[in-house]
Amino acid sequence: MNPDDDHPHFDLGFVDLCSDSDEDDTESAPVVQRSEAAPPDLPEICHLETPEVYPADENCDSACMGLVADTEVLQSSQELPQVGCDSEMMPPPDSTSVKKSRHQVKERTFKNPMDELSLDNLTNKQFSDETRKKIRWVQRVYSEWRDKRNARPDSNFISADINDIPSLNKIGLSYTLCRFITEIRRVNGDGYPPKTLYDVVIMIQLHLESHGKYWELLDEKEFKNVRYTLDNVMKERVQKGIGVTVKKTSVLSYEDEEKLWRLGLLGRYNPEQLVRTVIFLLGLHLALRAAKEHCVLRSPGFDSQIEIVYINGVRHLKYVEHIGNKTNKGGLRHKKFKPKEVTVFPNSDKSRCPVATYCQYVNSLPQNRKSSALYLRPKKNYSPGNWYMDTPMGVNAISTVVKKMCSMAGIDGNYTNHSLRATSATRMYQAGTDEHLICEVTGHRSLAVREYKHTNLVQRRVARAALGAPLPDN
Repeated sequence: MNPDDDHPHFDLGFVDLCSDSDEDDTESAPVVQRSEAAPPDLPEICHLETPEVYPADENCDSACMGLVADTEVLQSSQELPQVGCDSEMMPPPDSTSVKKSRHQVKERTFKNPMDELSLDNLTNKQFSDETRKKIRWVQRVYSEWRDKRNARPDSNFISADINDIPSLNKIGLSYTLCRFITEIRRVNGDGYPPKTLYDVVIMIQLHLESHGKYWELLDEKEFKNVRYTLDNVMKERVQKGIGVTVKKTSVLSYEDEEKLWRLGLLGRYNPEQLVRTVIFLLGLHLALRAAKEHCVLRSPGFDSQIEIVYINGVRHLKYVEHIGNKTNKGGLRHKKFKPKEVTVFPNSDKSRCPVATYCQYVNSLPQNRKSSALYLRPKKNYSPGNWYMDTPMGVNAISTVVKKMCSMAGIDGNYTNHSLRATSATRMYQAGTDEHLICEVTGHRSLAVREYKHTNLVQRRVARAALGAPLPDN
């Protein structure tokens, strides 16, 4: 059974704005002879099937209403000559009256006055939510460490509370941080990995900045003991094997993806299967970051980031990233950065085509829905044309899609929604794609994209052969 037969495509056709003249005007207006030649055949891949008529432009209507309003003002302010009377031609309208009438139509509006609390929140919000979360964690760990240390009779008393740290001088802060770095432990007693210790120092530095003290804890000479202590503790942890192996997200191979399709975990034949497939294909082809960028996607009709476009008569998807993500927050630092744009191309297999799958999904959404979210909850008791509720999927449900599918398929590894982003960069790299083109899809602006570029067995075999010692095929 072909799923395309049960669900219409989400096609946006082109409108021929040229129409034949009315019968009364046939004598005065020349008749334009149209060519009856048949249009060229479109490719079979997701071709244009049923054109839709675009609605009238609201801007055009509003502009016409403005002209009507201006005309009424002019007519009310001047006497028009009567038809058939020997009167002089009406003088041209006064430009000041036109400007005045247009100013009245387009009255400027402003936001209601802000209260002091709201303005303070905007002023003091200098860090992202994730950074503030890390700062609060460091504050909690510091408070626990200080209380337990001061309860021991054999230790030097630490008088500074976490809120008192900004009031310390540089000598006192250096003394406190050196002991804090070396003594903090996990709940189970294990030491923190080197990267976590480094982040602890940076979070304390940001905590000081929020109180007006812009001290460089790892650069200024007054904090050289902090720098030496952190460096030596990090080296000791590495020698003990702590933090050496970083648990990274796994990359899906072509065989793993084929297994998901074969077992029916991916497909287009029921609502739960279809929404899983859309999350999978969009995450793979758009290289979205985990669940956060999935959750902010909006459906058509609600300023969606995804638009259906036609290139040479073939249907494609165009994704324009909205500002506010991890690498482009839209502030002063990112004012010159352009949002990521990705074009998704169709493929010959329509059952696995990302364009056809997306079109089928949005056509299955409720017509008069109020929710702007792209991913809606699938119905358990569904019927044709009634597949989804008008309720967004939860964050946990979206973030665990890939993990649950791989677990059900028996695919071992650390698979998350972020695996789709890593898989996208890895496959493009293994196919010989230029690094600049990979960054256009992933949105990276630095060399961090190289973390996602994993070599395969064939590439490693070619590299070894270049050393003069070819490896056997098996």
